[in-house]
Amino acid sequence: MRRQQHAYGKGTADGEIVFGKEMDDTETTSVLINNRADKNGQHFIAMYKTGDDHLKNGTIIRSMGGLYAKAGDTINSGHDNSDDDGNTKAPDISENVPAIFLEATTNDIVLNAPQGKVRICAQQIELVATGPDDASGNVIIDGNEAVIINAGQDLKLNGGGSVAIASGQRMDIIAKTILNTYGGTGMTSIDNASAGGLTTIVSLLQGGTLSGLDILGFSQKLFG
Repeated sequence: MRRQQHAYGKGTADGEIVFGKEMDDTETTSVLINNRADKNGQHFIAMYKTGDDHLKNGTIIRSMGGLYAKAGDTINSGHDNSDDDGNTKAPDISENVPAIFLEATTNDIVLNAPQGKVRICAQQIELVATGPDDASGNVIIDGNEAVIINAGQDLKLNGGGSVAIASGQRMDIIAKTILNTYGGTGMTSIDNASAGGLTTIVSLLQGGTLSGLDILGFSQKLFG
């Protein structure tokens, strides 16, 4: 950090508070709280006075160690929705006053952990996107390896318009008890290399028979 003649501050060997400090980026802070014991100069809270839109009147918090926040101990939670057996359930979110609230009035909120995980842990998690037009309002999950979703009970997918599930290679649909497939009043079609095998299965169910050659061809259609 560079010194500036008109800057004024008070401090000790451990820390300081400085007003009007010029930083390494040549911008000026109105208030700087600095940890002098950190020889790297990377432990401070800077409230900027000058700079571009994202920096002027902005605040930068920098620490070489961790950054932790804990709050809400004395805030009353929403109505207890526990059942008769005492199993705790998340209160109605409309009844809850947030203990920690982060809001970006413009632009984005970015959580970045290039060498770790981003974990969200709660009694209930809601991801809600409310975009103003068709180009937004999307929830996008993108994994370069796998996306794994496990549900202890039900897993429901509902598309108000259409639902498309595509695979570049193999797709398995497995039900250990019952598998129901329904089509509405529109046309339902099956078009793949095994369609002939499916037709044969339907024929068998309707009382048809297979000769030796038919059986060989049938197995080749199904299993290649």
